[in-house]
Amino acid sequence: MPKILSGVAKLNWGFYSEVETRMHLQALQASEKYKVWLECQNKRCFIDAGVQPIPRPIFMQLKTAVEADRYRIDNYWMSMQIDIGHTTFKTLPDFKLVLTLYPGTPHANIKILNLDVLRKFPDAKDMIANVALDSSMVAISLGTHREPPRRYDLYLPDIFWGKE
Repeated sequence: MPKILSGVAKLNWGFYSEVETRMHLQALQASEKYKVWLECQNKRCFIDAGVQPIPRPIFMQLKTAVEADRYRIDNYWMSMQIDIGHTTFKTLPDFKLVLTLYPGTPHANIKILNLDVLRKFPDAKDMIANVALDSSMVAISLGTHREPPRRYDLYLPDIFWGKE
């Protein structure tokens, strides 16, 4: 399990990305069963998962640490979900794209994007035909036939969980 936060309330925090299909953090020490959900009903959240009730001082310290580092935590989680195949996409006619996080699970998060904005490009059909998930950019890249600076990258955490 990767360590995401160190020394928060004298504990280290991380997550099992292949076991849970919902963003979370849990104490890495075997003696503690603390766990918080960072994703609820397809939105960012911060709630005690109730495995072992988290004492309020620990909960508040963890909440403060997560708020200060949420961008990095979201990116790490999303990148891992791409790498392990928990993020998929399908292009549809009429410049639409279906993105799915946690496909085939009770927590599946499905978004349909309208990409009409691409029609203004001379190679619009090539852009929608050349699509790939990019874990290093934490994005879906449109127009992968182009050089990286000319691709159209869509930031996945904001698509799946909304803008902060």
